Amino acid sequence: MKPFFFIRYAGRYQKVSFADILYIEACKNYCRIVMHNRVYMILIALKKLEALLPAKEFCRVHRSYVISMDNLMAFDHERAELPGHTIPIGEQFRQALPGRVLILQREMTCSEAHEASFLEAETF
Repeated sequence: MKPFFFIRYAGRYQKVSFADILYIEACKNYCRIVMHNRVYMILIALKKLEALLPAKEFCRVHRSYVISMDNLMAFDHERAELPGHTIPIGEQFRQALPGRVLILQREMTCSEAHEASFLEAETF
């Protein structure tokens, strides 16, 4: 698969590289493709467009949003942070991002580790 597609825009075919896409938003039967330097609105359902995108590079996080994994900066259970944009994460998609990225636990200080082991000992 090529790392791009073309859309019809202003009477011409305009190249859209996957690497330039920040996120895609559903707007009824249209999709709003938000890129680093421009925004396109095209007539296609989000589900159809999502099926055309490489699954390793994009992730559905909401019924109305697909985000670029390469541009993901941070996330929690409610929102994903992209450069200059905050995208909501839908309840049914909450496990999608943690399952797609490597998450390392932060280091604990000695006092935190001692407290954690103390709390574990109390539960037994």
